[in-house]
Amino acid sequence: MKKLFWVLAIALPLGAMMISCEKESLLADEALIEEIAFSSSRTSVAPEALPAEITEQLTEANFDTYVETAFYLRDRGYEVNLGNGENLFFNTEGRLLEFRGTVRPNGPFGPNGPHGPCHRPGFGRPVRIDSLPDAIVAYVATNYPDGEILRAMTRGGNFFVLVSGRIVLSFDSEGNFLGEHSPFIHCARPCREVVAADELPDAITSYISTNFPDATFRFGCDRDGRIHILLLTADGRVLLVFSEDGTLLFQRG
Repeated sequence: MKKLFWVLAIALPLGAMMISCEKESLLADEALIEEIAFSSSRTSVAPEALPAEITEQLTEANFDTYVETAFYLRDRGYEVNLGNGENLFFNTEGRLLEFRGTVRPNGPFGPNGPHGPCHRPGFGRPVRIDSLPDAIVAYVATNYPDGEILRAMTRGGNFFVLVSGRIVLSFDSEGNFLGEHSPFIHCARPCREVVAADELPDAITSYISTNFPDATFRFGCDRDGRIHILLLTADGRVLLVFSEDGTLLFQRG
């Protein structure tokens, strides 16, 4: 009986300390996110210059989109803005920061919170390839006989599968094919689809033929005064974003 008393006497305070530390961690996350988001001292960072720990997480759980912009605040962390409208935050060690506080319309982040209007809780959960439903494996083998499933994840009840060549396919929870997933999907700002290369401005057509002569035009779309292009090359996917006059704004893989 005395032994049980001492076990409880030690366990209860430890449990309380763990709960307290978790609450403090969440509060620290929220304060850190706010500091990173609003500091005038932060600097722009090229996606390829992000730390390996962050790049690995993005590759595992966000391969259905791309990094549009990224920022670094010294000794604090990073903000990463994805092409689908999500904003992710990481500390200097690469740990993902999550804002779980109350989002107020008149708060510092506005009605959408720091993670943006397209926030998808969980940021994608990686799935082992050998754990995928048989229907998904069979679909890829039949329709992409030269392709290989490189990565998979679940998000919002659906599966997303990355096939060699950087093609992303989506399936429902039962493994039924939904479609080839566009990296330009945005929850709040839809794209006007460009279905053929000859619909593009001459300046863009010229840029592609000069710099990617052997690439296959997959599709493109026009959104917010920008033209987004998806190409497939021998080395994989290439994402190009142009202004409407044909000036290249940035390129992503």
